[in-house]
Amino acid sequence: RQRGRGAKANQELEEGFFDKNGKKFGEGFREVFRGLKNPSETMAYMTAKRTQDYEAREMKGIDPGEFSQKDLAEQGIIQFEETQPHLKEEAEKVTKFMDNQLGVLKEGGIFNDDQLKQLKEDNPNFLPFERDRSDIPESFIKQGGGFGSPSKPLAKRTGSTRKIVDPATTIAKRQYIYNNLAGRNKTNQDILENIAAMGNE
Repeated sequence: RQRGRGAKANQELEEGFFDKNGKKFGEGFREVFRGLKNPSETMAYMTAKRTQDYEAREMKGIDPGEFSQKDLAEQGIIQFEETQPHLKEEAEKVTKFMDNQLGVLKEGGIFNDDQLKQLKEDNPNFLPFERDRSDIPESFIKQGGGFGSPSKPLAKRTGSTRKIVDPATTIAKRQYIYNNLAGRNKTNQDILENIAAMGNE
């Protein structure tokens, strides 16, 4: 089943999102990003927008240096929208793709409509900020659970000096992660339902 989930993730990245009847309802990662004039600029614009979310929640998303995070984000957004007005529409397409990604988690029973709505309200300009941990031994990361474990990186939301991985890379990687989570959760739900049904026999 998990192999099937991997194939599903590949299809969503390469071709798009399809309903149970095979009807396409959303563009794939490749289609979205091929349509961007300059993906790096789109990600930079969306990073500035995302920083506003962090500022609203008194969190640190980027290191602004000698400037305030709020001022740096606002000036960046103004400059981007004045010189490259197409970025706003491009960002909306990327956001739509990420919304469809969350739909995979809903399909797997991990989130419901109310939870997804709350996520959107709390993160109107969502863009994944994932820190580069390539210098940490993989075996150490997999241990997890302990104090200071990389599986619970406090610095991830408190201004770590680690470089943020290109959000586009993280978005693509999450397609596999979300499908894997959804598949495992659905399997667990099926098992519990079968056990409950056996108890009623």
